[in-house]
Amino acid sequence: MPFRPKEEFHLMLRRIKRTNYDDQDFYAQRDIVDWMEAVENDNNASNAALLLTSVYGFDSFVPVREEDLEGALVVFAFLIHMNCGDLIYIFMSYFQDDRLDRDVPSGIRDAIRCCHLRLESQIQQLIDRFDDERWAFVLVRVEDICRKAKVLETGFYILPFCRKEVSDLVSGEISEKFEGSETEDNEFGQTLPVLSFSYQSNYRVFKDEISHFEGIGMLKGAIKCHGSFLYKGSGDGDYGECHILSEGVEQSLHDLLASAAAPSTNLEIVNSWTRIFGVAETLSDLEKMEYKFPNGKVVLSKGWHDYTDPNSIFWVEDRFKLADFNQSKFEVERSLHRLNVEKTHRAFLSGSPECTPGRRITQFTMKALHRMTIWSLGCVLSSFATWIVFGPDGYDKYQRLRSRAIRAMPTAQTDEGVSLHKCGFHDGFALLQSVKDWHQFLRLSLRLSDTITGKVLDLIETKLLVNHPKERISSRELVRVLEEIIVQAKHDYDTAIKNREMLPDEFFKDLQDLDIEKYGSTHVSESPDADSSDDEEAAHEARQSQSSRSACLDRSSVSGAKSPTDDEKD
Repeated sequence: MPFRPKEEFHLMLRRIKRTNYDDQDFYAQRDIVDWMEAVENDNNASNAALLLTSVYGFDSFVPVREEDLEGALVVFAFLIHMNCGDLIYIFMSYFQDDRLDRDVPSGIRDAIRCCHLRLESQIQQLIDRFDDERWAFVLVRVEDICRKAKVLETGFYILPFCRKEVSDLVSGEISEKFEGSETEDNEFGQTLPVLSFSYQSNYRVFKDEISHFEGIGMLKGAIKCHGSFLYKGSGDGDYGECHILSEGVEQSLHDLLASAAAPSTNLEIVNSWTRIFGVAETLSDLEKMEYKFPNGKVVLSKGWHDYTDPNSIFWVEDRFKLADFNQSKFEVERSLHRLNVEKTHRAFLSGSPECTPGRRITQFTMKALHRMTIWSLGCVLSSFATWIVFGPDGYDKYQRLRSRAIRAMPTAQTDEGVSLHKCGFHDGFALLQSVKDWHQFLRLSLRLSDTITGKVLDLIETKLLVNHPKERISSRELVRVLEEIIVQAKHDYDTAIKNREMLPDEFFKDLQDLDIEKYGSTHVSESPDADSSDDEEAAHEARQSQSSRSACLDRSSVSGAKSPTDDEKD
């Protein structure tokens, strides 16, 4: 069967065509170039050479030779796609190196007119179509967006994101960032999971967070930054939407607490707490860390992560990691002995009483800032304890309980301009009484298999959610105490089993198996630390009668990318 270059070309385009999250079709340039350079027939000629012959014919003058197409194969492919392949010798001189994202010069219109290649009425239609459709052949590569603040000149670029993943391959130095992270997709082939943080025309916050991502990138408990890109605005130095791309995540802590089934056995409960305690270790590491510059110079610095809350913690590769660093700050250690940091007070969910908007204190030492972080972590652990005991329903009810307490506060208490978060944990000066009551409610509702949550609640109230900052525990001491709590919880469990005061986890596993045999399995969201058996988790869900939604994290796709909260925007 004879080889028909144009037919084979269009078949190739249909084969390599991909569709991104926004239903935009695009073609990877490397796929096009590979096909153009390939020799797939008995004539020992490349596909590009055969296309040239099919465009100009065997007997007519050919203004372009195959070797002239170097650096213009994608431009030629696009013109063939438009059924305008005969214009390649005009376009290739204006779009060198296959840079189809350049502005369409007026010289192209004049050249077509002078050569009488199209009717006057067709020329503008051709230029308009070229301008509109070329972006499908101008894919933004991973190599481009995995650099620091890659600037995209226009908003017409088609981003290579499919569902929740980057859909382009990587090579060279870039691939080292993603080593071990690649996944195989049936439709897109090799893909790379990423999380996109979007900043709507807020370049200052974007720039700050980029530097913070890079500053803490060496910490194993922090989200790694793969790159960033932004769109150029209308004026000089003006930028539009900005994006930071980090390693892919499975879900935020907030999503987990709001959807996943709570653990039930002692092993699951202790493992869950062990994982969230890792956040305390990361916060401690932030307080004193080494920053290595590209030239090899190492500088000791201190920093803090303001307002840690369930939306700034993500489940990544079998551990919880911190993100959202635009409120954080890092300083060289030798300059810290007299450092006073000025803070703009905002009403954050887990903000401490001393940083409440309307308070007179606006400058804090580094030690005071670290104590604020301890309060924020206490809020996180309080919410986590709620989920451990009552699951997603309890997590939701706890938020509504605090919100009601804030609304019921006497008007006189906020007359001085004090502004409170609607679901905060304090009244501007002290821990809410409703939070203390809730903690006691949790203690009275603990599972018999839970040997750790009560100890954590005591620590929260006595060392973390303490009104006076100086009375709060240091992060380094906190890490040590949390390790002791884990050891003691495991010891208490072993002792209880030995004294027959508690049934072993294996007994409940057998009960779950019986439930599976009778009721079958159901599809539910899982806790990261639940038993690895899907059937056992399903039985536990059925027994708890907890309805939960899918744990799919939409924010890892570009269309559902996480944007800063109103509190984080200027």
